[in-house]
Amino acid sequence: MVKKVHAIFLLSFCVLMIFSCRKPGVVVGFKAEDFNIEEQILIGKELKENIEANSAAFQILDENDYPEANNYLRTLLNTLLFTPLVQHRTAFDWDISIVQNDTLKTVFALPGGHIYVYTGFLKLLNSEHELLGVLAHEMHYADTDLMVQRIKAAFGGVVLGDIILGNQVQGLAGMVEEIPYMDFTEEEVLGADTYATNIMCLFQYAPSGIIDVIERINSSQEDVQWLQNRFCEISTRIENFNLLIENCEIGVTTNESNYNNFKTSYLP
Repeated sequence: MVKKVHAIFLLSFCVLMIFSCRKPGVVVGFKAEDFNIEEQILIGKELKENIEANSAAFQILDENDYPEANNYLRTLLNTLLFTPLVQHRTAFDWDISIVQNDTLKTVFALPGGHIYVYTGFLKLLNSEHELLGVLAHEMHYADTDLMVQRIKAAFGGVVLGDIILGNQVQGLAGMVEEIPYMDFTEEEVLGADTYATNIMCLFQYAPSGIIDVIERINSSQEDVQWLQNRFCEISTRIENFNLLIENCEIGVTTNESNYNNFKTSYLP
């Protein structure tokens, strides 16, 4: 019995020493699957604050100066959120912001449901059904843990762990500038296309928005960052889309006139 007590005491002492040797505020590491909903919200909130404080890299259109533009996009986002296919539609604080930059043509999402779309990309699109398809595609990366996985791979688990613990992260303002350029694999892109098409099939909108966008970009050979960051052959994406709409009650609404009014009247 004495030996057993000594063994337990020795084990407890070793464990105590291991943890006492760690520096305060240092996280050994977080696995992507360890980030629960609350932690993803914390990470997204901190990244959002750093993005919106970095006006040199992210010139966000102010709500007061561009209320119509922001309200229009918010209405479209809320349309997509009004479906049971969005897993975290009530858990996340979904919102959308416009970045004034006509040169960079892309869209990205943060953990927690924060979406940023560039004016250059908005001006590239022709209709609501195209924008809705793209937004639904981006929502997939936030609604799953794909975006937090991608950011973890780029920034490191210690950085995200420090954000969760409320520790200051040196250089985070510069790190967030990498987010618009993050890449996605073929499997991830097809998963996002599937998610988006399944949502679009619930509405009267034509579900072909994403395909219409990428085919037009491909034919024009325009330099579009959003397409370059998604490593999947267009033919593969089209084949996947055609399979998805076989059991879809295909809508025909595109709302080109509404969207063109948004581009010409509301955007800078």
